[in-house]
Amino acid sequence: MTYQNDLYVELAKIGKSLSSERRLEIMDLLVQGPKTVEKIAELTKMSVANTSRHLQVLRSGNLVERKRDGNHIYYGLASSRVVDLFYLLRDVGEDQLERISQIKEDFEKNDVYAMSLDAAYNKAKSGEIELIDVRPADEYATAHIAEAKNIPLPELKEKLDTLPVHEAEEGAMTVRQKICLSLFVFTIGFLLYGTMKLGWYIDEIAAMFLMMMIITGVVGGYGATKICKTFIKSTQSMVSSMLVVGFTRGILLTMQDAMISDTIVYYLSQLLNGHSQYFSAAGMLAIQNVINFFITGSSSQATITMPIMTPVADIVGVSRQTAVLAYHFGDGFSNMFWPTACALECGLMGVPINKWYKFMTPLFCIMMVLQVVFILISVVVYA
Repeated sequence: MTYQNDLYVELAKIGKSLSSERRLEIMDLLVQGPKTVEKIAELTKMSVANTSRHLQVLRSGNLVERKRDGNHIYYGLASSRVVDLFYLLRDVGEDQLERISQIKEDFEKNDVYAMSLDAAYNKAKSGEIELIDVRPADEYATAHIAEAKNIPLPELKEKLDTLPVHEAEEGAMTVRQKICLSLFVFTIGFLLYGTMKLGWYIDEIAAMFLMMMIITGVVGGYGATKICKTFIKSTQSMVSSMLVVGFTRGILLTMQDAMISDTIVYYLSQLLNGHSQYFSAAGMLAIQNVINFFITGSSSQATITMPIMTPVADIVGVSRQTAVLAYHFGDGFSNMFWPTACALECGLMGVPINKWYKFMTPLFCIMMVLQVVFILISVVVYA
């Protein structure tokens, strides 16, 4: 038992040395090469006295050694095995501690991605990337990737223009990129064929985009995890819009199943029927402008109104193209006038709403006249 106790006591010294996040930070710095206590204190933003205490604890576990060079004392890791221990600790942490994985994911959300040394070396050797080592010259001299070029971080900004332009920036494409581009062109072409010849709609289009996303990701060299992460990241900004579209789709289905849409179509057609096509087209424009007061989102307005306006247009003898143009005019320009849409913009810009209306009212009246003119022209063109 004495042997085991003595062994555990000694091993505990290493555990104690590693039990502080500040000492781990110091070890991470010393992996790059020996440093003076003043330099370590500067990089870790600790006092020299506090840094010295942490170094003493690391020395007590024989993880750090010091050497004198002239008037300076340099601290470095005791051996290559200590370097291996530090990297092993990081690897075990990534595997066993969920929070570390989350920290890495949050870091990569800033468009900064971690890459292994082997991957960086292979990409630099193949000419895919220009590898820049931004550490100080002494750390670079201690050890560096063979293909890396040393430009210390303080000098990087002024030397960026001297770096060679990567071939990809000049227009050259890798084989993977060419295949992915071909898949994109194929997707658009097949999408057009499906919608025009096979009667595809939302479900089929969504399924095709999802399938081609997975295929393109595999061809591009992405694993399943990276494909999923890229998909999630690219759709984050669209979630609110997708929820709105889903909500308005629910309204549309309710209106259709309860025959509310049929009732609205009937009464609108009765209101516009019996008049000339010009009057009906102008009336559809006016209705879209009024609806935009209550439904300011373009996707929501299109989802709710177009299934109604399309049959109304057919009944009163107005072309569907004119009905679509009435929607675009009604949704687009009135957003600058209705308070349900422009109040937020005024608030963001710090413009008083009365001042906004003083400027916008004459302009909106001119735009309304022009909208009516172009709607009437549309009736003539598509008659």
